[in-house]
Amino acid sequence: MNYELLNIQTKFDPIFANASIHWIENQNKLFKELSELLNKNGIFAAQLPLIKNSIFHQNLETLTQKYGLNSRIFYALEPYEYYDILQNYFKEVEIWQSTYYHIL
Repeated sequence: MNYELLNIQTKFDPIFANASIHWIENQNKLFKELSELLNKNGIFAAQLPLIKNSIFHQNLETLTQKYGLNSRIFYALEPYEYYDILQNYFKEVEIWQSTYYHIL
């Protein structure tokens, strides 16, 4: 998915994203642009799903390979990959992992 931040002239104290960044292909560019929209002591917070090892993603991979489809609809990275990118644009980076269980 492509995105465009338009021509935003305002700076923000918090910027928050919940389960949306994994849809964006060029996350490095996105994080750079978001960091430029923060006030000096602003905070960027995001919830980034780790779907690569999920049962859903494994089944998606199996089906897309079986039917010759493009499975690259999500661009979720590993935590260390996010850390490597984020440390380039933010003064402090904290990453932790949580598991949420859903009864289906």
